[in-house]
Amino acid sequence: MIWHSNSVLNNVTLKTSALLLGMKHIKDLRIEKGYSQEGLSTVSGVSLRTIQRIESGETVPRPQTLQTLASALGVEL
Repeated sequence: MIWHSNSVLNNVTLKTSALLLGMKHIKDLRIEKGYSQEGLSTVSGVSLRTIQRIESGETVPRPQTLQTLASALGVEL
């Protein structure tokens, strides 16, 4: 039997959520909510460059960044 701590499972869940949410989906949600990249940056506190990199697929957001963006966009992970 393999044992995983809750923190490991939570981290895996957040990473899986990031993949399921997808970089394009973040962009779609942003547009649907009426935010420019700059506007989302302002309301979320996530840097404009980070949002650009996430949406372009250049990077996968860290779990905390994903949570912050989801909160700013009014969605739950």
